Amino acid sequence: ATGMSWTDSIFTDDATSHSAIEVNLTHPSTPLSIKMNLFDGNHKTADNNGQSTKPELQNNEKSLDCPSFPTMITRSQWCGGSASCSQVNTAYTPTYINASHVIIHHGATPNTYTSGQEIVQSYYNYHVNTLGWADIGYNYIVDKNGNFFQGRHNPNVSSSDVRGAHAGASNGVSIGINFPGNADVTIATTAQLNKVKQLLAWWFDKKGWDPTSSATMQTQDYGVVSKPRISGHNDIGQTSCPGNDLYSRIPNLRTSAKQIITDCNACGIPANLSATSITSTSATLNWTAGQNASSYTIQYKAMSSSSWTTTTSTTNSKSITGLSSNTMYDFKVISTCSSGSSVYSTVKSFQ
Repeated sequence: ATGMSWTDSIFTDDATSHSAIEVNLTHPSTPLSIKMNLFDGNHKTADNNGQSTKPELQNNEKSLDCPSFPTMITRSQWCGGSASCSQVNTAYTPTYINASHVIIHHGATPNTYTSGQEIVQSYYNYHVNTLGWADIGYNYIVDKNGNFFQGRHNPNVSSSDVRGAHAGASNGVSIGINFPGNADVTIATTAQLNKVKQLLAWWFDKKGWDPTSSATMQTQDYGVVSKPRISGHNDIGQTSCPGNDLYSRIPNLRTSAKQIITDCNACGIPANLSATSITSTSATLNWTAGQNASSYTIQYKAMSSSSWTTTTSTTNSKSITGLSSNTMYDFKVISTCSSGSSVYSTVKSFQ
């Protein structure tokens, strides 16, 4: 009746402390939100009666679709009927990796282009049919129109990374995102950059890492050193890729991806307040749900009064009673999230 689904308790199979947990869900429909309660099964606290008590549950709640995975053009879609990539759907077993970095590339050629799809087909043709590689080298490609193409075959793209062929010795610890063409001639567009920022935000949020951070990695030409988690190809190897113009934009890609993640995790302020079902002594207060909110605190008072009455709700509606007839009232609402609380909404009046 609540519209909720839940599992029994799930226990780790060892007593090791963990810094992260990943849960994969199979559900007949996409859930609007997920609530996870974390607890220490070994924790016991004696109360005054000598009995053990359960520790307080930690509630981690976040919207599922923020940051969202960009709409992706699949391999079969971008290949279409082109003979140059006719084997794109030929099955082979990809190598899954624990990627810690994202490497930004440009295609270098051609200088300019009209169709991003044709460029992706040509890259596949060159990598597979000329160089003899198993597949296209890049994990993802985003063209100047903001079209987002899947690159290397990955049957679990939403949860795993696969080894590409884009950065030599760094292939085992990084994924490659390609800007087609020569990025010093075909300058990166706003649509292209925005799509890559969205992709980076999704990837880093999934990993739980700060897009502006650095970490040790195996580079292509400089050994094992610390590099920004979002780097240009020339940061890790002796190459001019991704071109001067695109390389100059990488710092903004980092900070913008971080801001998207921050905004997605923010505790949203309730909006669009209204009062319905108003009688002489009661009313139903309504508002648009705040992002990531798990509950709300509502304050209301007669407009002439300086004292607020406080109540709470776990939904974006609250019925109140005990009102005085022919009296103007004010109310405001604040969201409570796992990360904290929002500020109060603007005040709404009703009679």
